[in-house]
Amino acid sequence: MGPFPHHPAVIRRARTRRASSWDQNGANDDCWRIGPGETAVLADIAGPGMITHIHFTTISHDLLDYRDAVLQMYWDGEDAVIEEYEFPSYSA
Repeated sequence: MGPFPHHPAVIRRARTRRASSWDQNGANDDCWRIGPGETAVLADIAGPGMITHIHFTTISHDLLDYRDAVLQMYWDGEDAVIEEYEFPSYSA
């Protein structure tokens, strides 16, 4: 496997997965609208894996629009939150 088994350029026997908000109706509505107090499943992929990239944007002109957002992760078969991230506040 080489000296760098976790390096992204190493070829492995694996399948890749991707979760995206792409508009499955063919329009240009590439987003998920998650209102205050609502929750949404961003990805539900079973089995072992490695998260290599998470990207969020906001459609609001208010830079603090996401300041109360929390990303919670649950691993397979777990009922409790395993990882929780609060988004940092940035000043305009």
